Amino acid sequence: MADIGPKDQLDVALQQYETVRQESLGSMTHRTQIVSLGLATVGALVAGLLAFHGGKEPVTVWADIAVFAFAAPLVSLFALFMWLGEVRRMMRAGSFLWSLELVINEKFAKALGKASRPMGWESAYLRGIRDRQNQQMQYPYVVVFGTLILVAFVGIGVALAIARHNRNVAAHWTAVGLAGISFLSAAYAALEMFRILKLTKHDKCNKCGIEYAATEKGCPVCSQYQ
Repeated sequence: MADIGPKDQLDVALQQYETVRQESLGSMTHRTQIVSLGLATVGALVAGLLAFHGGKEPVTVWADIAVFAFAAPLVSLFALFMWLGEVRRMMRAGSFLWSLELVINEKFAKALGKASRPMGWESAYLRGIRDRQNQQMQYPYVVVFGTLILVAFVGIGVALAIARHNRNVAAHWTAVGLAGISFLSAAYAALEMFRILKLTKHDKCNKCGIEYAATEKGCPVCSQYQ
């Protein structure tokens, strides 16, 4: 079996970097599609209900409850959890790319005999988070999260108002029960969002002095590709 030299290790690392980078970019596209589809579905449900209200046949209060208290929050919260999953996937890929950049830079430095950092996108971004100089990227997450939560609870509020207007006790308590379920789901989503927005913690290798993501089990330079 042929020996695997430093150049072969570098080639593998570069190929892996490209693969994971594409996964990260794909996750960004998926997030946009999830939010767009979720909001469009809620809009279609409400538009369909309003169209039935404008027809000749009367629409019962239960149809309103089904759309505003059940379908709209369900779709909105489902889209939210799918979106959070894609955010997690992107962050996991970013953390791995950061570690991989350290490995690639180390290999280049050894090959050139001097310090070299040809790869640095994820490293620069995460270093900015550590130094509290790169916080502007958090607001899109907050906006999307807030929008989907707002859509869910506006639907609940409309359903409660309709039930009260029609003086339907059963419909009112049904909406209240569904609101409770939505609230618990939103609380769990908020907890997950808090974890995502937390600043990335760092560790420092005692052997080589490289800083790396605390989510890694050990220094990526010392423990791999050596």
